Amino acid sequence: MKKVIRLTESELTKLIKRMVTEMEDVSSLRDADKNWKSNKGSEETFSSFDDENWFDDEDISVKLDDVDFDEEEFDDFEKYSKKYPKQSLKKFGKGPQSKSMFDAYRDKKGPMKVRRRRSED
Repeated sequence: MKKVIRLTESELTKLIKRMVTEMEDVSSLRDADKNWKSNKGSEETFSSFDDENWFDDEDISVKLDDVDFDEEEFDDFEKYSKKYPKQSLKKFGKGPQSKSMFDAYRDKKGPMKVRRRRSED
């Protein structure tokens, strides 16, 4: 059932101004988060099975810029999870289904690739 809400012009104006302000706040938070992520340094890793869809340490899809990376490939879940335990837990969970999920992606798309930013030393 629809409800009809009556607003005066001044109430509508206040509502729109408030919405615009909140949208600007959210946008500035996103920009701050992007800047923080780009300055995290060489410890941040990105992973992909297909070289197109890259995911960060929090398993959030990212577009990689033209930064130099060191890249590793993993065909084996145990090697990957041993080297990157936090990331493997975040991406594949815990338990026997983790290995089978990794294996299914690997069989369909190829080995897991992990990139880390090259240090500027």
